[in-house]
Amino acid sequence: MRVDPVKLIQFIVCQATEFGASLSPIRVVKFLYLADLYHARENKGETLTKWPWKFVYFGPYCSESITALNDTVKDGFIDAKSFESKYDDKEMEKGTAVQSVQQREVIPKKLAQSIKPKAGR
Repeated sequence: MRVDPVKLIQFIVCQATEFGASLSPIRVVKFLYLADLYHARENKGETLTKWPWKFVYFGPYCSESITALNDTVKDGFIDAKSFESKYDDKEMEKGTAVQSVQQREVIPKKLAQSIKPKAGR
């Protein structure tokens, strides 16, 4: 089974929004990885996204996840808002400054149900 990454990102952001949290792109990527990891553990190693995850300094990463996140923002499914970083320019050059990702509108329950894991797993 393969899940549309845009729908998965919408679902992750929707869940965070329901708990009053905003997510940085790095955190969204980590949640995408965790969704893949959970699914793989329950499905003989098969991931939801089929992405080639690698581990870098900040944790799991693959360029496909950033592309999907950018597409989700570009297509208007979620909003990205900039915020002032607490890091100085030198640290910002290392990529520590990020944008906060907020959901634009709540996704329909049907969509949320279609990408939630089945009960008993």
